[in-house]
Amino acid sequence: MQNYRRGPRCTESAAFRHTALSLKKYLKHYCEPEAQKFSDFPRQYQHVLVVPSHDEPINSVLKLLNFQESKGAVLVILIINSPDSLSGTGNDSLLWNDLQALYPIIWGSDKQTQLYALPHTDNALLVIDRFSENRQIPQHQGVGLARKIGADIACRLIHDGKITSRWFHSTDADVELPKGYFQSSQAHPDSSALIYPFQHRCSDPTIQPLIDLYEFKLRYYVAALQWCGSHYGFHTIGSLMCVDANRYAEVRGFPKRNAAEDFYLLNKLAKVGSIHTLKEPTVRIEARLSARAPFGTGPALNNIRSLEQPQEQYLFYHPCTFMDLARWQNLVVPLWHARAYYQQHGLQATFRMLIEKLDDDAGGNAEVESFPHDFAAHQSERLAVVLTSLKLDAFLTHGFKQCSTQLAFQKQASYWFDGFKTLRFIHQMRDHYFENIRLRDLTGSYAGWLDEISKSTDQSEFTLNRATELQNAN
Repeated sequence: MQNYRRGPRCTESAAFRHTALSLKKYLKHYCEPEAQKFSDFPRQYQHVLVVPSHDEPINSVLKLLNFQESKGAVLVILIINSPDSLSGTGNDSLLWNDLQALYPIIWGSDKQTQLYALPHTDNALLVIDRFSENRQIPQHQGVGLARKIGADIACRLIHDGKITSRWFHSTDADVELPKGYFQSSQAHPDSSALIYPFQHRCSDPTIQPLIDLYEFKLRYYVAALQWCGSHYGFHTIGSLMCVDANRYAEVRGFPKRNAAEDFYLLNKLAKVGSIHTLKEPTVRIEARLSARAPFGTGPALNNIRSLEQPQEQYLFYHPCTFMDLARWQNLVVPLWHARAYYQQHGLQATFRMLIEKLDDDAGGNAEVESFPHDFAAHQSERLAVVLTSLKLDAFLTHGFKQCSTQLAFQKQASYWFDGFKTLRFIHQMRDHYFENIRLRDLTGSYAGWLDEISKSTDQSEFTLNRATELQNAN
């Protein structure tokens, strides 16, 4: 199956880099107003952690603040926010008042910005009010704006030398930070972002099997992308990120979105530097039923819980979709060399010619036994239809004209076919060719392929044995 796997990966895009912003310019023109109030910030810290909070109880925040860090003081930036669609402040106001009662205030630029000392440590908590009347977050900007406010403040303090690390960490109030959490960034100076390994946990024994299924689905998607050779094979979970402030400025920060702000930021960061997935330490996420976001862990758990037989009814992307994605990844370089043929014969005929040549060079059709016998025969048609809908023809017209070398074309193709287009590709394959399948089918008909992708991923928790355990769980 060699010709289905691992397309070439690119590094940085010259076209993207020439519009890059310096941190200073970003803070002057694009940061949120809250980040302009720190000219007299009194203290210096080594690390900074950004945490948006909405409708969180005080116990969750206190648990988060109880991290063990032995090297360097930490500043935690907590953005207590509430959407403007709500009429009251509820738990957000309670949290603000509880923190005022617990900790001594050591600085504040105004009534909405308070810096608290955390007892018996050199750490501190900076709390921002975006929940009070006339300060609430616009509904459509949601957690994206909340994260951007915190990240912009972190960047301001990094620029001013008040934070000595050039990295800011991003997480949520429902996590437990491991020992050594703040030290990991020091070993990866060339990355634009780091992703921590994770594990969901739940004290409710009736919920844990559901979150196990959901977590496996997350790992399955990333493992399959990595097997395909995708440049975007990493988890996009906002509570697991560590971001280089300079690269953050280059891509103009978090998008102001009600959801998927983490996905879109990492999608942009992958175009200006590498996204590195750490092997340790592991962040533990509390799995909770929730409807605060349109998608994510909470809604996913609600969906799984509504199924009568979750192990039988919960669905996964079809392996054939990833086989087609892997094929596309491996057609990029041949497409460059076949550009004259493409201009004469069109996309589908070019795909068919290249696929036949690749399979002949590999000594035969590189299918796995469990895949449909005519799978490769119709692959050129599927790829042509789906990629045409994603406007591949327009990209090829531009890329063939503007790129003078194969390497330049590879880079441009990598940034054009980004994480967002990858997801659209998969969804169109699902909607028109390969319906989602049950876990039983993955562990049965596609066990060999599942085992293969488990060996190519950086996720030690993703294995065929784990899939079988989940399928057989009661």
